[in-house]
Amino acid sequence: MTSNPSKRPFNPIPTLLGVVCMVVLGGIIWSHSQKQKGVKEQQEDTLVKEDSRPKISPAVFAESRSPLEEDIVEPQQSWQEEVVDEIESPSDSHLRRLGRLFQEATDEEQRRSNFERMLSQLTAENGREMRRYVADLDPQSYEYQEFHYRWGQVGGKEAVLHGATTKKPDMRTTLAGWASADPEGAMKWFKSLPEHDRKSYSNQADMMSGLVHGLTDHSQEQGLQFVFELEKAKHPMMGRMMSVVTGRMIDAQGVEMIAGWTDTLPKGSLRAIARARVVWDLGKQDLGAAASWVEGFAHEGDAGLGVEAMAKVWARQDILGSVTWLESLEHGPAKRKGISAAYGYWGALEPDSAAQYLNEQAPNIDRDFAINGFIGGMVHKDPETALVWAEEIKTQGLRESAMVRAGERFFRMDPQAATDWMEGVSLSKSSMNRLKKIQQYHLRQQASTANE
Repeated sequence: MTSNPSKRPFNPIPTLLGVVCMVVLGGIIWSHSQKQKGVKEQQEDTLVKEDSRPKISPAVFAESRSPLEEDIVEPQQSWQEEVVDEIESPSDSHLRRLGRLFQEATDEEQRRSNFERMLSQLTAENGREMRRYVADLDPQSYEYQEFHYRWGQVGGKEAVLHGATTKKPDMRTTLAGWASADPEGAMKWFKSLPEHDRKSYSNQADMMSGLVHGLTDHSQEQGLQFVFELEKAKHPMMGRMMSVVTGRMIDAQGVEMIAGWTDTLPKGSLRAIARARVVWDLGKQDLGAAASWVEGFAHEGDAGLGVEAMAKVWARQDILGSVTWLESLEHGPAKRKGISAAYGYWGALEPDSAAQYLNEQAPNIDRDFAINGFIGGMVHKDPETALVWAEEIKTQGLRESAMVRAGERFFRMDPQAATDWMEGVSLSKSSMNRLKKIQQYHLRQQASTANE
């Protein structure tokens, strides 16, 4: 007989085992989910923290520097390398970077900016190292001159003496910088130099001009005082030093203002030199203004150098215009000095037209000075023709000096032909003796060359 399932007795064990399994399985699932949630939260938290940290990049690295270092990041160098450089040797690496940026800049504005940034780091200690980055430049360039001037300001004597070990003309500019910052120290050092040592450094005039340059930059009165002391001692460099002082004053105050200042100077050689320097600078800016100013003092006894400077600066632009202006001046020593200067340019550049113009002039003392200048300009190319023109000069002393000058050049070019010429010329005993010495020297040179 078949039993009825609904009537079977209830067994609790399987049910209990099922419940236990479900509880265990649920615990495992819940534990895993919690772990997964914890991992996710930890990852999210980590990401948040990482996002909130500042990231080091070339831009941030540049911004963290001092204002002088901003934007100085080389494209070819990674930020990691820059950090290492800064840690190892901050000043050396930074100086190398600045030096390379200056040297490699192709844009002129950027080059100048990089140069100023480099100079802003200049000290007495790193001057020699920094000089590497300007050493190959033209000594007359702005960067070369400016570096050595500023090095002199911070390095003083040591910077100046470094120039004794280089082939380029460093010492004048570094001495100028030193004198501008420490005039007493620079002057004391310069005056302590024995005469022969001054010459061995460069030459006395060059070094002295650097000193006067710096003294005037420090104080115009101090520069002038130095020059006035040279005048009292009748020093042969006083004129050149006055020109240096005047030039620095022009740079500082402008040529028009310094033109008025020269009129306040005592009459004499120093005023003449100062005026000539002003005429030269003003003439390059405005010929008309310069000529009008010179006309106002051309009649004065010390006007010669000023008129000569006007003649030269005008002749550089328009030779005939210069000569025509000179002819309008009243007769006198200043006019003759200017005429000689203008014809010097004419004889050197356009001797044929100059000769034609001279042939149309009536014989007088002004023409004699014009021929003298003409000879000075053309004698280097054609001394034989210069000697012919010298015969045209009527003023005895001027004629003889022109003959000697042309004769000396003739001996250099053709000693034998010059010897033939000298046999038929009539000159003073002193002039003939001078020419004979020149003759003997060049004949010996000619014989020596022939025997080799």
